[in-house]
Amino acid sequence: MSNRSASETTTAPSSATGNPRGRWVLIGLFALFFAPILLAYVLNVFRPDWLPFGQVNRGTLYDPAIQLEGLAPLEPMSNDPEAVHKLWNLVYLGSMPCEQACLAAQNELRKVIPALGRRAERAQAIWVLPSQPDASVAASSDPRFLPRYVVSGGLERLLSASPAPTLLVVDPRRYAVLHYPIDTPASPVLKDLERLLRISKIEQ
Repeated sequence: MSNRSASETTTAPSSATGNPRGRWVLIGLFALFFAPILLAYVLNVFRPDWLPFGQVNRGTLYDPAIQLEGLAPLEPMSNDPEAVHKLWNLVYLGSMPCEQACLAAQNELRKVIPALGRRAERAQAIWVLPSQPDASVAASSDPRFLPRYVVSGGLERLLSASPAPTLLVVDPRRYAVLHYPIDTPASPVLKDLERLLRISKIEQ
């Protein structure tokens, strides 16, 4: 009786440690589930350009991009008037007067810049008018307005792609690369701009 008990005692640890083959099966299942997640994380952190931008953007891509020509401030600028040629620009493209939808769209663009954190100095939000306004309209200003610019070229192609007031992402070379409906909230624009700033090789 005692011999049997001793035998059972000595064999018990063997069953507790489990079958080595079973352990490898568990490890394989674990790797199968978590490896793609880990790989995607590593690629997004260290190689954010691993997917073509057109496959992951929230806005509609201009292909090819459309250059805005003759982009100039409508009123005297308190900051650098050449900033539009150095920074990424979030653009509200629309005529005056600026009513409820216009103000709401400009307010959403304002939210994006501070949300960029340490990259905020690489971008600005502006309002581009598709034509030179009348003098009385041009003189009118409002603290809720974004800095206003007029543009002389490139609008025909832009407006044929999106004739209604719209939101644009314009790179430092003044190429419009993305556009959004006017009622787009800040979040998708922010995600696109964050990715563009990470993968951009345009010199500042």
